[in-house]
Amino acid sequence: MKDLTFDALENMIFEITQTIACKVFEKAITDIDGNLRNQRKRGLLKNTGKRKKYFLTRFGDIGYTRTRYRDQAGKSHYLLDETLSIVKNQRISTSRAMIESYLATASSYREVVTQAKLLLGHFRSHESVRRGVIKEARGLIEAEKKRLQQIRNLHYPEAKAPTIACLEADATYLTLQKQGKKKLEVKVGVGYTGRESRYNTGSSRRLKEKFTFIGTGRQFMEAFSLQAEAKLSLSHTKNIIFGGDGDHWITGGIRDYFSSATYVLCLYHLQRRLKEALSRRKPEQKVIRDLLLSNRIDKALAEIDHFIRHPYDQKEKDLLIKLYTYLSRNR
Repeated sequence: MKDLTFDALENMIFEITQTIACKVFEKAITDIDGNLRNQRKRGLLKNTGKRKKYFLTRFGDIGYTRTRYRDQAGKSHYLLDETLSIVKNQRISTSRAMIESYLATASSYREVVTQAKLLLGHFRSHESVRRGVIKEARGLIEAEKKRLQQIRNLHYPEAKAPTIACLEADATYLTLQKQGKKKLEVKVGVGYTGRESRYNTGSSRRLKEKFTFIGTGRQFMEAFSLQAEAKLSLSHTKNIIFGGDGDHWITGGIRDYFSSATYVLCLYHLQRRLKEALSRRKPEQKVIRDLLLSNRIDKALAEIDHFIRHPYDQKEKDLLIKLYTYLSRNR
């Protein structure tokens, strides 16, 4: 008793409850399989014996046998799998897969092993977790492709068109594992119809009818437009505003897939570009910003052109040329 601690006692009880849960789970599945066997219609399915199956659950590994049948066409069936919605070749419960996938979104696969051990008491190798997450991701991608195709075919329930629809898009980069630190550009889109009070009292506000969309690759803007159509009925919305930082993929995507939208350059990125190019000209920063916000773009470009002709040094000149090009492209 001297070596017994509260944590040790907790772990012992946790392991016992998991062992009991696995036994109960196995018994329940076996009983369900037996009931299905006894209640099936005779003559339609032929009993061809038992087959062993192992499953990874939140309680741990369980093993059980279920009855295999063959129909009149010679096709194999497992009534237990069909009744419990178990996918062919599935070896891990949905909840367990969700736990590992969720942990993997915030940590490396090796860290997931440690976290799963603490959370569940048992764990898989980091490579098994990685393969599981990739498999789940591929399934989600395929499901999303099918859903987007339904929207293309106009096979979706139309939502009531709002008075105004606001859309924004941006991108960030994630470092990929086991690929020489190669980076993947992840694109994010947000849509909403305005702002509303968050609470009954106070000034806190939130985006109204907000939805988000995440993707990669050149087809992002097309997929985002389909998502926006399903959520906000863009084809029936007269006032559409699209905000972005001026990247080519955003401006090109707006032109191709949001042709009726008014493009608005993100003020945060605009201010950052001004500070970067006019870091030595603080008073001029405000002058240029005021000219842009009052829609006197030609005057602002003329001022920047004057700075380009009279720079402090070559570095500032290069930054000013980039700013001039940036404003011209996004005017």
